[in-house]
Order: sequence, then C-alpha cells, then structure tokens
Amino acid sequence: NTIIGGVGATINTDVLLAGKLQIDINTIEYFAVVDNDVYCNININYVIPNSSFKDNTEITSFIDTEGKVFRLDTYCFQSCSNLENAYFPEVTTMQGVNFYYCISLESVYLPKLESFGWSAFTGCSLESLDLPMVETITGCNKMVSLKTLNMPNAKTCESNTFNSNTSIEFIELPSLELSRTNLVFNTNSSLKELSLPNTKNFRLDTIYLSLNIEVLNLPSLEFIVDSAPPTSTYGYALNMTINIPTALQTTSDPVIIGWVNFWTSDLNATFNYV
Repeated sequence: NTIIGGVGATINTDVLLAGKLQIDINTIEYFAVVDNDVYCNININYVIPNSSFKDNTEITSFIDTEGKVFRLDTYCFQSCSNLENAYFPEVTTMQGVNFYYCISLESVYLPKLESFGWSAFTGCSLESLDLPMVETITGCNKMVSLKTLNMPNAKTCESNTFNSNTSIEFIELPSLELSRTNLVFNTNSSLKELSLPNTKNFRLDTIYLSLNIEVLNLPSLEFIVDSAPPTSTYGYALNMTINIPTALQTTSDPVIIGWVNFWTSDLNATFNYV
C-alpha cells in the first residue's frame, strides 16, 4: 500500500524506513526495493513527520494507496527537487511548507484536504491544483506554472495567498470571503478574469499589480473595505468590466459611490449591474 520512488539506494531496509517515518518497525510488512523504488505495506495510520524528506533530491514519488497517511507535517517535502507525484487520499491537514519549491512536481492527490499552512505550495511546478474540500488556504504563491485552480469550498485565505502566479488566466473561488485580507491576487501578470461570486467585502489592493485583469465578477458585493480610493492609479488594471449587484446602482453609501467614480473616471472601468 506504499510506494516511495527513487529512494531505494538510501532507504534500503525496513529499519531505515521506520526511522524516516518515525513509526514502529513492526508496522512495516513486505519491505522490498525494486528498481530503486521502495515498496511495502504499512498497517497503521501515521503522519509524514516534520522535515522527513526535506531537501531530498532522490525521492520522485510518495504513493499511499490505502490512505494510511492523515497529516503532512511542516517541511516534510520542502525543496524535494525531483519529486513528481504525491498521492494522499486521506490527508486532511498540511501544516505548511510541505511542497515548497518542489520544482518537478506534476501532480498531487489530496481529495480530503481541509486546510494547509503557509507556503505549502509556494514555488512548486504544479500546472493544476484541485483541492475540493479545502476551506482555509494560504501559500499558493509563486506557482509560475499554475494554469487551473479548483477550490470550490475555500472560505478564508491569508494575505498574498495567490500572488505572483504568472501563468494563470482565470480564477474562480465561489465560496471565498475576503473580509480584510489584502494583496490576495496581486502581481498575477496573466490573470484576465477573477470571479468571486459570494464575496461581500472587497478591497482594491486585492488585485494590486495584476495589470491585465479584464473582468472582475463581484455579484454579491456589499461593502468596500477601503474607506477611500487611492490617490494614484499606479498598480491597477485599466478598462475592466466589473459585475456588481443591481442594488448598488442606487446606493447612497458615499464609500461605494466614491469607488465607482474612481473605477469609471480614473480606471476607465465599465460596470454591469447583475
């Protein structure tokens, strides 16, 4: 039920594997090394320990076919430059810096992941990130190869969560509540459309230096967090189409009115009331 690719030369006994994973040797069965890959059966639920494979240039994959791993501790795969695949069907929590700068990473399977800590995916080479159960997010920045993102249940995020992802063109987070979080999507140079259908509170520096945004979808918008528009247009996209609720068309809120005027007059935006 466990395959660890590429490490057979250095983790060539069950004793060494037990030490690496910090589990009892008696929980490991049928240990074998085949073509430099470790195969075994682990008969307990366990975590991938803190820093266990950090900076390991040999590991190419970790496949947990029966879902014995339930948590990835901090730094566990940090800077594993040849790690290509990770398969963890029962992991619910990642503590942070887990796949940090894994520059060969092609796929991760984490269908039950609910939360992950800072810099969990920072700098990794994933082109697609599919985390259907995640509710709390941070550390998806500097993923320069990322092109598709699926996080339908993400409700909260930290500042700078998605900054400097230079390849992605479309982001939709249907459950996100931004509140007072800032600079979430900044410096995404390829981002053309940002859709936040259930976000009620918004602040403009959320998209600072994402200069190619064409469509901003905020159909549930109720409140602009910033008390007043900036004094400069530097760092903000021009000619956007912005979708906001029909109710805001007749609002008397001076903050909303000020922002609409800034977007239309200074940034040449077009508003659709939906």
